[in-house]
Amino acid sequence: MKFLLGLLISLFCIPLSFSNEYVILSSTSPEIKDGQVFTKEEKITLLKGETLDIMDESGNMFKIKGPYNNKIKHQKIKKKKNSKLVKAIGRLFTKSEDDISSLGATRSIQGKKPPNLWMISTELSGHHCLENFKDVKIWRGENENPLKGMIRSKKGAKGKLKWEIGKNEVLWPSNVMIRDNIPFLLRLEGASLPLKYTFHQMPKHIKKWQDKIVWMIGKKCLRQARIFLKNIRSENSK
Repeated sequence: MKFLLGLLISLFCIPLSFSNEYVILSSTSPEIKDGQVFTKEEKITLLKGETLDIMDESGNMFKIKGPYNNKIKHQKIKKKKNSKLVKAIGRLFTKSEDDISSLGATRSIQGKKPPNLWMISTELSGHHCLENFKDVKIWRGENENPLKGMIRSKKGAKGKLKWEIGKNEVLWPSNVMIRDNIPFLLRLEGASLPLKYTFHQMPKHIKKWQDKIVWMIGKKCLRQARIFLKNIRSENSK
């Protein structure tokens, strides 16, 4: 009987996820920066009207509103922690756009963006993460005129691209195999410099969004990771 009672207690008293660190997703306090990391022992001070959006090591998101002067406290949820998540998210706010190669990068990240997170963009070059290497599309922002281009791999393979009037997307040429961590050059008609890309394929075992964004940041796909985080926050706010 005692054994059965002890078993029931152990089943219902599953330990909750207590975070050791938290990252600030957005702050209206001039004293606290977006991307700033706090430990569970540090106190936070907010004046009346100031607000923090916070993420813990499990990916739980919550708000703290001022006036407030205490350690970070929130409802603990039974989720597996990812010890790399908080620091990785912090990098998105503190790192410069070093995922964008200066070679051929002529437009700001604030410009037009592809409709799909995984599409390759002719607006930006640099590190680019892909879910898989099949049916990869290359996107351009303008479609009023036809455009030709040439893809060249470091191994020497070459493939032609052609956007028709009114078309923003073309498929990656079938005769050029995309390889992980291998540089590719895209030269567009009329451009003085080529765009340089390095692709990374997401491992199939990565399923959770917390693990996906940590992997993307680790591969320097920072632009995509910022969009990914924005989408996750939007879903969480519903």
